[in-house]
Amino acid sequence: DHLLYTTDRIQPIAHWCTLEDDPESCASGLPNHRFPSDHIPIAAVFRIQPSSLTLLSEEAKEVLVNRMKLLVHTQKQALDDLTRRMDTELATLKDNLLKAAVAAAAMSTKTN
Repeated sequence: DHLLYTTDRIQPIAHWCTLEDDPESCASGLPNHRFPSDHIPIAAVFRIQPSSLTLLSEEAKEVLVNRMKLLVHTQKQALDDLTRRMDTELATLKDNLLKAAVAAAAMSTKTN
């Protein structure tokens, strides 16, 4: 796995260690007890270099902020809807499980 970037706009300032920094994983390979997958998570923090050509006007900033607010609101609504659907499905599954247990108990009583 890799992070690709161009240095004209961003500069890396921090990153997670690589596999080579973990002698145990280098020796045993992946997956292992520390990394249960053959893929390890990667992350980096970048500093954005300002460019006079790409600075946003106040109007453009406001448009961008409003679009981001709308996106956050839309995602929250979608998450809330999904949570409600999952809660409903879970309640239905529990109800069906209870009905199956009652039916199984009734069958067991009839056969004894």
